[in-house]
Amino acid sequence: MKDRSRTGPAAAVVLAIALIGCSSNAGNGGGQGGTLRIGTSSGISSLNPFVGFNQDDYATWMYIYPTLVQYDTTKPNYDFAPNFAQSWDLSKDGLKLTFHTTPNASWSDGQPLTADDVVWTVEMIQKYQHGPTGAWANSVNTIKTIEAPDDNTVVATYARPTATALSDVGMTPILPEQVWSQYATGDPPVVSHPQRFPHLRPLHGIVKNPPQHGDRYRELKNR
Repeated sequence: MKDRSRTGPAAAVVLAIALIGCSSNAGNGGGQGGTLRIGTSSGISSLNPFVGFNQDDYATWMYIYPTLVQYDTTKPNYDFAPNFAQSWDLSKDGLKLTFHTTPNASWSDGQPLTADDVVWTVEMIQKYQHGPTGAWANSVNTIKTIEAPDDNTVVATYARPTATALSDVGMTPILPEQVWSQYATGDPPVVSHPQRFPHLRPLHGIVKNPPQHGDRYRELKNR
């Protein structure tokens, strides 16, 4: 089980990079809304990031759940690029990582997407890391404290410098507290029914575009 918690997200990142990279010639950008179709040989087993286990699950989550950063597939070395976070700073001692998020962002239900959602997600994963949220525990278990001093700032503090801090917390899917808080009880599994995906069927997933939160996000996703 330990291997799953580390290799699953890593493998998904590779697949997501391939998916995004393959779409680079599909058009000259795109607008909001519409339908995203992902070709697959295995299908999507779950839209719940604590339940799904295959590569298609991880790749799909990257399209429907925001993350603080993403990989810029237009660069040969896949630099980190803004996603929900517009910028970030690491303190000189390597113990404090600060993200500056996109203002006036919203979820698909119209509720505000803020730094509080990031804090809630991380703390929830840490709380149940030995149970239902174990798949993502290694991405946040080195964080000593995390706080949101305002709606557009996230500050993660570490007990010691962590070389993978940016990729770990930065690529963790952010969940809407207003939806997930009622299900995050620690009873396995932590679940949320896919209300916005009424046509999801095995091997035939119809997935709406994620809530948009910034021109840079749309630009990179549509390359």
